[in-house]
Amino acid sequence: MNTESPPYPTSSSHKPPSRSCKECYRRKLKCDRAQTCSNCLRGCLTCVYTNEPIRRDRKSKRRAQESAKDTTPVLQPRPGRFLAGKHGKSRLLGDTCWARPFIEPVGLNDGQNDPTYHLPPSGTGNLFYENFLFRKTAPRVPIEIANPSFCQIRQLWDIYVHNVDPLVKILHKPSVERVLCDLSLSEDGPDPEIWALLLAICYAAVSSLPSSQIRVEFALDADNYVASFRAALEKALTDAQLLQTHDLRVIQAFAIYLTCLPRKEARSIALLISLAVRISRTMGLHRDGSIFKLPTFETEMRRRLWWYLCLLDWRAAEDAGLEITIMLSTFDTKMPLNINDDDMDITSSDIHGRHDYTEMAFSLIRYEAWSVLASWSSMNMHQEPAGIEEKKRAIENLSTYLENTYINPYCQISTPFTRILLMVTPLLMDKLRLIIMYPAYCDGTNGEVSLTLEDKNKLFRSAIDLLEFEQTLGADYELRGWRWFFANAHIQWHAMTFVLSELCVRVEGEVEHMAWDVIERVFPSTPDRRDDNVWEPLQGLKQKALSTRYSITSQLSALFPSDTDDFVLDRSSLDWSW
Repeated sequence: MNTESPPYPTSSSHKPPSRSCKECYRRKLKCDRAQTCSNCLRGCLTCVYTNEPIRRDRKSKRRAQESAKDTTPVLQPRPGRFLAGKHGKSRLLGDTCWARPFIEPVGLNDGQNDPTYHLPPSGTGNLFYENFLFRKTAPRVPIEIANPSFCQIRQLWDIYVHNVDPLVKILHKPSVERVLCDLSLSEDGPDPEIWALLLAICYAAVSSLPSSQIRVEFALDADNYVASFRAALEKALTDAQLLQTHDLRVIQAFAIYLTCLPRKEARSIALLISLAVRISRTMGLHRDGSIFKLPTFETEMRRRLWWYLCLLDWRAAEDAGLEITIMLSTFDTKMPLNINDDDMDITSSDIHGRHDYTEMAFSLIRYEAWSVLASWSSMNMHQEPAGIEEKKRAIENLSTYLENTYINPYCQISTPFTRILLMVTPLLMDKLRLIIMYPAYCDGTNGEVSLTLEDKNKLFRSAIDLLEFEQTLGADYELRGWRWFFANAHIQWHAMTFVLSELCVRVEGEVEHMAWDVIERVFPSTPDRRDDNVWEPLQGLKQKALSTRYSITSQLSALFPSDTDDFVLDRSSLDWSW
């Protein structure tokens, strides 16, 4: 009779241990003593119970800091059960009780513990969600569902390649070209997953066009034309079973959809991005594909999509006034390689990053900036927040790294998009400085000294430059194709708040007049009321600034008609309760 114990205790035979697990004991957490305790389950940690003594480091002078750092979750090399299918389909079952029954004990497969399993074909089942995820078109505005022909798809794909792909690097252009070629030769229609991706491409392309261009090239009303493709894409995502999908192409289509949604729907966008992140986690995108021995090409495409979702999460957090939800400590997906699309294909087995300017440079610079920002949020969760001086040094180090890695000397090629890159990189650093400085600007942070007048002046000018960037793109014909992205997807909330706050105390001067000129051009006179979480406090702040401008300026003009250029009010006299 076999007397060996099972590879893991069953629920019926499990007895609560007499002491906490190793991790809970070391971290001084209350352990519920379950088979896998809740603390280890949340942190993706190995839950081990032992009767042996567990040592704690009591001698270090920095014990508090080190114990705080130890609370950062460490992702396990074996993440659970990974199910893989064709066309990038995947599903990840975490290393929990749901995955364990499927993991064969050592010895039953000749010692080969390959964590990759085949994903069975997904059936439609009896689950139908209709369109409850997406808003319904108002009855008074009938929108025809777009059904583009192949020629129209090809035309919009060319627009996507120029206006969208350089900014949203989640697709592989040669692969999409092959799909379009196959579609032109096939008598059958595309699969739901492919159709959703093609409609996402079309929706992004028409969203990137100015209204005047749509009227000229397509002889259609711009708003209705864009709305028709949005409605078609929402239906296609539903038909592709977004809530049940394991297909990378569907998540790519969803990410493109989220990128193009108007910012006035900030709350809905934030919720939908959370959904995209959750679906991506079920597919294991937060774990690097090399762990599962996936093909090199698929691994790289998964990396591109996951890191772009990190940026979408950052954008949604800003718009909705929330903290970012993706922390550095919760994933180990490597950053995409610095390559061009032509440097790899579906059969590539060995891909190396380049040391010159590539199509991925713009995205990688933003990913590097996100990493720095996310590291501050991660530290806030587990230890004392980093101070302003520490953050300043991090930004300076990042700026130097970006210059040496992506800008100099590789970005000296004179093309319209390299000009975008050269403009965006310093502005991105300015934005990070605004993010870290604004708390100290208002009332100081952690007892630190408030900003000096020189700091405020530098930040004020930087904030104006950030707000004016969109206008710069619109004025340059070669750069107009990318204005949609910065106008819709990147409203500079921190810059706008800082400028308006300063205009409550800055009355007269050349820079102040420049600031008001920019504000009048970028701040909507009648913000959409559905976006009150952002616009309402800004509207109140703008009214305070206007009140100061007109009342104080008129008084000063009468008293000091020739010497008011550098006058600044005492900030303590203002009400900041908004």
